[in-house]
Amino acid sequence: MYEISSIIVGSTTQNNNANALNNLAESAAQQNKWVVYLIHGIDGDGGYSPISSQALDQHFAYVKQQDKWWVATFKDVSKYILEANSLVISETGNDSAYIIDVSCQYQTSITQMNVPVTISRKVTCSNPQVKQNGSPINSSTYNGKVIFDVIPGNKYTIQCQ
Repeated sequence: MYEISSIIVGSTTQNNNANALNNLAESAAQQNKWVVYLIHGIDGDGGYSPISSQALDQHFAYVKQQDKWWVATFKDVSKYILEANSLVISETGNDSAYIIDVSCQYQTSITQMNVPVTISRKVTCSNPQVKQNGSPINSSTYNGKVIFDVIPGNKYTIQCQ
């Protein structure tokens, strides 16, 4: 994770307006990569290479309108990658109901691994209900699979109605 680069944005670069940031995001999406903006100042607050809050507002309005990006902190994206790459999923049950126990092999004393990771499971019904520790959670179905978010350390139940 220490080898991930970032792009300096703000007044000392060409990446100092919403259009430039939008182009960076589009380029990253086309390459199936993520983009990390390096920002040290906003609205001339004394930080290095400040960018205007107006440019950021316009850029994030564009990102939200596109509905194809996940915007998160570097910490949360890093945790997501580490969790997704080290999830341990145990399943028990039958076609109408089964239990999924999720844990994470990656251990750290610095931070808890608690960023939701999206998984999918094949189901035999059209309207499965997913519960986390007994409480219903959001899920969707697509091509015979139920898709939902999991957090390591929890149990999930999928029941066919």
